[in-house]
Amino acid sequence: MSFVATGDPAETAAGKLTLSVIRDELAAIVEQRSTSDPNIHYLDGLTLYGPADFAEFPLADRLHPGPQAHQRIGRRFADAIREMHLERPDGHRQ
Repeated sequence: MSFVATGDPAETAAGKLTLSVIRDELAAIVEQRSTSDPNIHYLDGLTLYGPADFAEFPLADRLHPGPQAHQRIGRRFADAIREMHLERPDGHRQ
């Protein structure tokens, strides 16, 4: 079984959403709100698993990551949390 996204990217001008539009909007909202809330953060999922990763660890059903991809995603997520200083050196969240 394979999953295929349908739709026309040109329809975003009419207000239809794509993952790119959603990512851009979420990033903008978080940037705006972070000025008054230091506890809000945004992490683009493409930094966890992106096109280069797909070349190395393709999605078998074109939707779900396999075990190797999950390990990479987990490592990158943990690294991102540390970089955001959301985890203390003892491993507990601040």
